Parts: sequence; structure tokens; C-alpha cells
Amino acid sequence: MQELVYTALVPHPPLLIPAVGGEEVGRVRATHTAMEQVATELAALHPETVVIISPHGPVFSDAIAVHMLDAIQGDFGAFGAREVTFDLPIDRNLAALVIDSARQQGLPVAPVTDEWAPEWRAERLDHGTMVPLYFVQQAGWQGKILPIAMGMLPPVQLYAFGQALQEAIDRSDRRIAVLASGDLSHRLTPDAPAGYCPDAHQFDREVVEALGRGDLGHLFRLDHDLCEKAGECGLRPMMMLAGTLDGIHVHPTVLSYEGPFGVGYAVVPMLPGAEDAGRRLRAGLEKDRRERVERRREQAHPLVKLARAALEHYVETGLQLDCSAGAPHEGTAPVQFPRGLPEQAGVFVSLKLDGELRGCMGTTEPTEPSLALEVVKNAIMAGTGDPRFGPVEDEELPFLDYSVDVLHPAEPCGLADLDPARYGVIVRKGRHTGLLLPDLPGVDTAEEQLSIATQKSGLPPGEAGVELFRFRVDRYR
Repeated sequence: MQELVYTALVPHPPLLIPAVGGEEVGRVRATHTAMEQVATELAALHPETVVIISPHGPVFSDAIAVHMLDAIQGDFGAFGAREVTFDLPIDRNLAALVIDSARQQGLPVAPVTDEWAPEWRAERLDHGTMVPLYFVQQAGWQGKILPIAMGMLPPVQLYAFGQALQEAIDRSDRRIAVLASGDLSHRLTPDAPAGYCPDAHQFDREVVEALGRGDLGHLFRLDHDLCEKAGECGLRPMMMLAGTLDGIHVHPTVLSYEGPFGVGYAVVPMLPGAEDAGRRLRAGLEKDRRERVERRREQAHPLVKLARAALEHYVETGLQLDCSAGAPHEGTAPVQFPRGLPEQAGVFVSLKLDGELRGCMGTTEPTEPSLALEVVKNAIMAGTGDPRFGPVEDEELPFLDYSVDVLHPAEPCGLADLDPARYGVIVRKGRHTGLLLPDLPGVDTAEEQLSIATQKSGLPPGEAGVELFRFRVDRYR
């Protein structure tokens, strides 16, 4: 693997740049020093191209963006330092090889061309790319770059894209460095930009320890709920970098980790070594994914099993599940609900695919003669009627995670009565209604909860005469 000469995880807070951070740079001195070391090591290897995988470029839910422009510019004007500028050629030959390798593996890619760059707001460099680029240029490196934006794809596909990048690097017969740009948790302290979560430190600790021992597979075994609570932006770039290192022995060094502003910054170079067949992870990742889903299916509550059966039946046949005889399919055993469930209730069904929301729809009050039919109806709507997503496709069905929220009757309340951990909220005025379920990651205060629900209602912030209601839910997985 002589062509892949250097890889690293690097953070991207703009305040690392002296012209941006000023005196605040002193508070991230360890990170700044580690970034200088990474840049010096990289420059000494004389790569002709530096690939930077960023979470802040043109990020799509269904594809990975690869830049195909001739050149690209950028500056830190948005951070008060317009004098720090960039103007670099893009390695179009490597970009074409990456796109070709990815498409041969059936992976969705979105080439950023002159035609599409304006529409995708991808004409200029994002700060996730510019921060590491600043350091490598300061170290004396000169060459071409290839900006790649992460995609919101399943982790196994992100790994597969990394493999495609590795193949393209091999085919290029040139010296290439790859940097995964990403910060860790954004919720380490009460004044963190994304709010506080006490579990955020656990996420950072697991990631840094895994990288330090070269266990890139652990990135894919992290608990989905923990990742969501952390509010991170670096996990997907790391997963793509892991694929780029498929089958290669790595020599990792944790140069620094700190989080003085409530955001975790880790600098971890991973020097590629000899080929190592024992580090080919994709088959194992796919197997782990299937087994994880099967375990959840086996442990699922009967309401969740019904929701799954309803959506799968609808996607496969176009028909709503008939529960009139008490069974989801002809010839199967009747659905047995535990005692204590209401005969009728409002229900929300949520779908996730590899930890990412894939659909959520429901009713605040019962609209069907039975709880079972309420679940069936809303499971189908979650999979096919959520305007934020396209309809669930057949190949996604085996990997969806479901949760079912059974709503208690709503009661009028004021802002002081809200508690986002215990109660959901309904905002209502006239025909405008917005609802937010309780106990959602990243929603830590009543004000945040109310703001999101108001936005969903279509009402302007601070609208007079708005009615508030709170409700509890029983959540089943």
C-alpha cells in the first residue's frame, strides 16, 4: 500500500486558527500542537493529493458527494478572518477513479460538478475541510486536494465507500494522504453548543480508546442511542476512513484529546502499514448488522412486532394488514397484547435505519376502533407518508428498528409545567398543530421542546394565543 501514505482523524474547530481564535487558542493548546505534528508528518511524506472527508460539505441522506471541480476556494470570513484564504486545484483524476470504484460496488455517489455545485452550495470549501488544510499548508505541503462529504448512509455502506476510495488510490499510482475531519461529542458540558448529556463522555472515551488500539471495528459496534445522545459529527468520516484502511495494519497514536468548550477534539494519526488479511472487516460488519436486528426482533414488544408486520405487509403487497381476526397474517397465531394496554389510544410509530430516523408518524388521539388498528395505520404512514423521507423500500425492511409510543390523554399546561424528559408537548392554534414526543436526544429544556413543536406547527415564534398541552407516553421497542 505504498500509494496510501498517511491517514488521521483530525478535528475542525475554526478557533484553532490564530486569526479566528485569538487568545482562545490557548485553551486548545494540546489540540493545536497535535495538529501541527500531524501536518508536519504528512508534509514530510510528500503526498501529491490530500483527501479530506468532511461532515460539513454537501451532505446527502442517500449519497456521498465527491468534488469534480477544477479548483476550489474558501476563507474564514464567516468566522471573522476573511484574510485566511485557500485556492487549490482538485485532483479530478482521483475523483473520477473514486466515483468509478464506488459505482462498481453499487454505492450511491453525487459528483459535485460546475452544474450542481451552486445548487448544492458546494462552490466553496467548508470549515471541516479548511481547518486541517490550514495546518498542512502551514507545514509546507503543496499539492491537490479531493474534498469528499460524508453521506447519511448505513455504516456498512460508508465502510464500503472507504474500500472504493482505497481501490481508487491503488489505481491512481500516486502518493495520497486521507484525513477524516470530525469532532466528537458536542454535549460534554452544561454550556456545550448542543446542550449537555452526561453520557457524552462515554462516547468520546470509547471512540478514543478504540482508535488508540487500532480497533476500527468498534466504531460500528457503538450503541446507536449513545451516538445520538453524543451529538457527534465525526463518526461517519471515521467509518469511511476505516474502510480506506481495510486489510491494512495500522499504527495509531492518540496525540491529544480535550473538550474545553463542551466539544470533544481528538487528534489520532493512523499510519498505514503492511497488508493484513485479518483486518478485512466488511463481512463481519454485515454479519453483526444482521444479528443485531435479529436480536431486537426477538426481544420486541408485541406492539412493535405488529408495527413491523404491518409495514412489511404493505410494502410487499400494497395492502393494509387485516387484524379483524386478531392475527397479522392468515394462518398465524393471534396477536397477544399484554394486559394493561388501552383498547384505544393515540399512537406514534418511529422507524430508524442504522440509528438514523427513517420515519415517524402518528395520531394524538385514537382514530381507529382498536389499538391494533391504530398501530397498523400509523406504521404504514411512518414508512410511506412522512414528508421528510421517501417511502421505505423493500431492501430496507430487514434492517429497520421500530418503536411504538402509546399516548396518554393530553392535558392543558403552561411552559412551567413542561419537562421534555417526561412529557411530550402539543402546540395548537386554529388549524395549526405541532407535536414533539418526550425523551428525545438533544432536547434538554422546555424552551427547546416548545421551539421545535412551534416550528413543526408552522406558527411563528412568540405567536400569541397559542394553546399548550402536555402528554405522557408508554414507549415500546
